[in-house]
Amino acid sequence: MRKQIERWFNHKGLRRYGINTVWLLFEKGLRIALSVVAVGLTARYLGPETFGTLAYALSIVSLMMAFGTLGVEEPVIRDLVDPNADRMKILGSVFYLRLLGGVVGCCLVWIYLQSVETNASSALVTAIVILAIVFQSFSVFELFFQSQVRGKYSAIPGLIQQWISLSLKLYLIYVQAGLVWFAIAYVFDAAVLAYGLSVAFQKSGNRLSALKFDFSYSKALLFDFWPLMLGALLTAVYIRIDQVMIKSLLDMTHVGIYASAISLTEVWYVIPVIVCQSLFPAIVAARSNIDIYYRRLENLMSFLAIIAFGICIIFTFFSEFFVNSIFGTKYMLAVGALKISIWSTLFVFLGSVGSRWLIVENMAAESFYRVCVGIVVKASLNYLLIPVMGLNGAALATLFAHISASLIFDLSDRRSWIMFKIKMRALTFYGLPGYIRHFRSSKI
Repeated sequence: MRKQIERWFNHKGLRRYGINTVWLLFEKGLRIALSVVAVGLTARYLGPETFGTLAYALSIVSLMMAFGTLGVEEPVIRDLVDPNADRMKILGSVFYLRLLGGVVGCCLVWIYLQSVETNASSALVTAIVILAIVFQSFSVFELFFQSQVRGKYSAIPGLIQQWISLSLKLYLIYVQAGLVWFAIAYVFDAAVLAYGLSVAFQKSGNRLSALKFDFSYSKALLFDFWPLMLGALLTAVYIRIDQVMIKSLLDMTHVGIYASAISLTEVWYVIPVIVCQSLFPAIVAARSNIDIYYRRLENLMSFLAIIAFGICIIFTFFSEFFVNSIFGTKYMLAVGALKISIWSTLFVFLGSVGSRWLIVENMAAESFYRVCVGIVVKASLNYLLIPVMGLNGAALATLFAHISASLIFDLSDRRSWIMFKIKMRALTFYGLPGYIRHFRSSKI
């Protein structure tokens, strides 16, 4: 075992990817911790109703962010990895497309606020925070660093921005600032991160002035990958539709309480993303050997299931402690919703592996249909359960939607039956002995 570890450590490629993964995990882990502290302090200070107004505004913004960022991360990274690619052309094209998408998103939200929104406070806060999506165009530099396996360059600006964000919120609480200032702080956070990424991009040996827009590449990107863009927008609707419906069926106070519960659930969703980014290339490389290919898929699925089960069990038994410690007694109504919604983590983790498998198997359209099913199930159950069960009903709707989209939908296509079998083996720990055996023999 010692020789195996030494061989891994001395392997240049493994060491490079390992260091990159460690940077990403460290950055995401610390940002998660700082984010939870910032959200908790903000929620405690503002109170459920006012925090609900801010949470509702951010849910509207998240929909437009999906529109503005285009949802083409994977194909862009693929193009940037090509050693013969004109990276400045790719980056410049995506940068300006995202900038245009952000401007269009702002306009759409402002039209919505003028024609639909009747709450003046909610309209003002939403009109302010929507400006943050303009700065999302700078996130294209994160794609560049991912393609170059240089996670440190994007991790450091993210950590600095999170510390500044927390410090600013502490100051706003100290001076007893109003809700509008917290909305402005959100836009300032986005601007700080954008500036940090642009500085990191230049420090890595590139020039902002070298970025150039290419009409042909932009046109090809939009026409070839419009399903991904639509899918990203629908995914945002899928994630945030519950908060919009809670506002419609209940009130802003319940939106704030529910947002506190969901924040402690969604904070874990980044784990499968990072793990898949690190390990999925090795799985794809084994596709020529079906046995090894699906064994590695099952091992990855079992590994994520173990992590998810641990998170779910901890939060099921200690929800009262977490909610009271982070948000305070005014948010204790969120305990029931948190105990239910946290189990969505299990199916989100498995669904992350499944969605990447669909892309590898040229079944990307299935991802689109899954999101559509999830939206229909979630919206329908929200409409039926929220008036009867309140926030617990919204949490149940979220859980059943994830089960439907990530697991049950596998039965609708014969090609994905094998993925249903792998997921069930992971859920029942049937594949755990094999995972442990292959881990010990270093054949994951």
